[in-house]
Amino acid sequence: MHDYDITNIFLTPLLARLILIYNNTFINNNLRFVTLGGDKPCQSTINGVRSLFDCEIYGTYGLAEAGPRVATSKLNIEKTKVDIGQINPGIEVSIVEDEKYREITKIKAIGYLKIYTPSIYLGYIQGSSLCKPESSEFIMTKDIVYYSDNTYCLLGRDNEYIMIGSKLYWFQDFKSFFYNNPNVLKVKIQKDTDSKLIFTIFYKSKDSVNFDMEDSFNSYFGIKKDLDYSLTVVGYQYNQYK
Repeated sequence: MHDYDITNIFLTPLLARLILIYNNTFINNNLRFVTLGGDKPCQSTINGVRSLFDCEIYGTYGLAEAGPRVATSKLNIEKTKVDIGQINPGIEVSIVEDEKYREITKIKAIGYLKIYTPSIYLGYIQGSSLCKPESSEFIMTKDIVYYSDNTYCLLGRDNEYIMIGSKLYWFQDFKSFFYNNPNVLKVKIQKDTDSKLIFTIFYKSKDSVNFDMEDSFNSYFGIKKDLDYSLTVVGYQYNQYK
């Protein structure tokens, strides 16, 4: 990387974690900044990338249908919540408030993010037909956000939460917990029922038999395996799953 004088790179959180799993020591480089986008990055991934490259890290938020970059944020190791960042020039966003999410979160200004942009996609080709978007002026996302401290904070995608008893849990919080383990590449979460989840943990193959996060996970969130969730560990080596 240093030999080719690369000054910036773009990573998805998944690719960043894959790099960190196989190389977690500083890489000599000429990078001015790294951008992370394509998914909501957890704090352990942000911290790892910062240690790996020792340069500024920027988060990008957007949808391919909307441009794709809608907002940009400077990420740092002190952040406790992930916001979508500063809205890029020529783009506006708003919240389409939703009563369901207001009720379960007790947050007033919460709902679906709506993006107004001049670069709306023209549509998708299906067979011989062009399926056009609902509007040429805005995109309705399935991202649930709330407004706080002059920024839009992202909680997760629509329906990516579960109520266990009276407690609300967002899938992203579960993922962030597991990603604190440097051998976890990916966490897949599905709903089995309205009150039970299915976790699939993609874990470094040679260490998968040593996966031992369940007790601390149960204690941290106050939930129980088999009753509230099931969990499967899938070993992988490089890009091969076993």
